[in-house]
Amino acid sequence: MSFVYPKHFKTLGDVKPYQETFTDYWDQIIYQIPTPSGQRCAIEIGAECGGSAVYMLERFLTTKGDILHTMDIHLHPLFESNVEPYKDKVIFYLDLSVNVLSHLWLTHRRPIADLIYVDGSHKTKDVIQDAVLSWNLLKLGGVMIFDDNGWGEEVYNMPSVAIEAFLQAYQTHYFLLGKGWQVYLQKTKEDTELISWERKIRE
Repeated sequence: MSFVYPKHFKTLGDVKPYQETFTDYWDQIIYQIPTPSGQRCAIEIGAECGGSAVYMLERFLTTKGDILHTMDIHLHPLFESNVEPYKDKVIFYLDLSVNVLSHLWLTHRRPIADLIYVDGSHKTKDVIQDAVLSWNLLKLGGVMIFDDNGWGEEVYNMPSVAIEAFLQAYQTHYFLLGKGWQVYLQKTKEDTELISWERKIRE
């Protein structure tokens, strides 16, 4: 059944939620993510009014103890009310993604996320930075989603340039689930060198 936003969810001007365009495909994607032995975790870069967050909380993070880490440099006026019914599962960071993603890695020192949605800055350098830092936090079998693959005209301000660079650099580490305005990757290989160095540092 196609996803329908709950009655409490609002957008400015009551326009159609942006995320609604992709929910049917997301429904197919999330069922390919392995069920973890413990709680599920998702990371979202770019919170806006909470459209993708509410989808994940309704469709994916449905068990007690599941958690969503979401971040933005602005707090949208409708975000808090839209996620209010799920507040025990939501950690919102009013901060730059580089700070939050680095904090999550330094806190856990291992992959923690089953699903990651990269939809923050459109600047090419920021997207590649978000991609690399996020990938380290993604579990084996987890899915990372890029948005805005067709956005922009200038090379320095085009997510697609960063996405293509990431696809090339990590080409042996993922399975491509789909590619259009959004790009869907399932992680198939761990960064064993990173994990090895983490273990040595902590010994």
